[in-house]
Amino acid sequence: MPPPPTPPLTRRPSDARRRGRLLLFIIVLIAAAAAAGLAYLSVSFTAPPSGSSMVLAEADCCRGIEGLEIWGRAVKWGSDHRLPSAAACCASCKAMCPHPEDGACRCDSWVFCGDKHRCKDRFGECWLKKQKDTMAPAVIARGEDVMWTSGLVFGKGEVVFMQSLFQSTTITCISVV
Repeated sequence: MPPPPTPPLTRRPSDARRRGRLLLFIIVLIAAAAAAGLAYLSVSFTAPPSGSSMVLAEADCCRGIEGLEIWGRAVKWGSDHRLPSAAACCASCKAMCPHPEDGACRCDSWVFCGDKHRCKDRFGECWLKKQKDTMAPAVIARGEDVMWTSGLVFGKGEVVFMQSLFQSTTITCISVV
């Protein structure tokens, strides 16, 4: 005698709701990831810590970070090289890149003293420097008590994204020759 026929297996009523909720969760997750990605791409940098600020030197992204002194081998001494602004100091560094298309620059960092009150007799000094490793510049001092503004210059052949020297500031706009 054959065994009795088994009834066909049917889905439980809750399976359709579970799949619907799972599908809705996946759609919301994808939408949130897309929104976060767009927000990330639309922000050029996060706010610097208190006491320091980004200095816009030129429309072409020649910027510096106030309250930061970058060390390095001097290619032009600041005591003999005085300029009116951080923008001029950055431009002076960029001018030392004879062949920017290959990434070779004699100057890849600059330090400017632009606060008359704190700089006193060093006001206007623009130190042009060469780093051992441009992607990891040597920092001698940083913070509210530092009177210097520093910046980096990259040739076109170099990577133009780096984490800034402050913990929470990401710079995606770096001066490129």
